[in-house]
This record gives sequence, structure tokens and C-alpha cells, in this order.
Amino acid sequence: MLQVPIIYTAYYKWILIDPRLPNTKIPCFYKPYDINFKEFIPTKIVSKLILSQFDEAHLKESLLWSKIYAVNCTKGEIDFLNEANFNLKGLFGTKLFTHLDTLISLEQFLNIYDVLVKTVPLKKITEQNIKNYAESDSNSYMDESESSETLNSTENDNEDVICLKV
Repeated sequence: MLQVPIIYTAYYKWILIDPRLPNTKIPCFYKPYDINFKEFIPTKIVSKLILSQFDEAHLKESLLWSKIYAVNCTKGEIDFLNEANFNLKGLFGTKLFTHLDTLISLEQFLNIYDVLVKTVPLKKITEQNIKNYAESDSNSYMDESESSETLNSTENDNEDVICLKV
């Protein structure tokens, strides 16, 4: 009996959350079938790279009132995140992404982030952090124009969206 391989797909693009902070260029996944929201970002990456930049004492109080719509990662998204994390030398953490990891609504997160930026102080960012970020931003992030057998570009709302088939 001939077995057809299952192809898992993840539609994503790289977005820059805040150019003032180091390492805030993160993958954003597009889920056209979701009835509430269409664009999602990984919760684990948001916590590690973005929320960790804020003063923790004030951050916990500010996040108590917020509720964000979340969905579980699909197999294609998990595979992409693990591959990207490997290529970025563990920038997103040392633990593998699994089906238990969630994606949160980009729209809702950006609304909350606007409030956080105005009310919660940032941790001190040193000149060395900024220099390291500038170097890593130009060298280690996956370039959307990079050619690969697994990447196919499509157009959606005049933005580059990448389709990854695993």
C-alpha cells in the first residue's frame, strides 16, 4: 500500500515589535480559518524576548487585567519554530516548542504592549546590547527573500507571507 506523506503548512512572516528593544523581530503566523483573529505570535517568544525587557515588579501588576485570545501551535508551526530557533542558536530558549505551546493574537498583544510601554519602565539597555542586536539583526535572522525548497512566497494584504511546508 502506498503511503502519502502528510504535509504540514505554516504561513508566517517576520515582524518587528519594537525597534528600540533588542531581538524583537519575531515570527507572526497567519491563520485564515480562525473566526476571531488572523495573525498570531508565539507566547514563549513574547515572554522571553519582549516582556522580559520590562521591570518585573511593575509588569506583573500591569498584566493582571489583560486577557488575550490564544490558540495552540499546529505541527507545521512547531516544526518551523524549532528550526528557526536552531538556526538562531537558541534565541527563543533552550526548550523545544511542542503542541502545548500557544500563539496569542497579534492585534490584542499590540494593544496591551502600547499600554505597557506608556506605564511600565524598561530595564536598562546597555550599549553592548544594542551593538549585539544590530549585528544579530543583519546576520542571523532568516531573510524572507532567502531561497529554499521549503519556502514559497504568497501575497496577502500587500505583505510578504511565507508558506513553510514540512
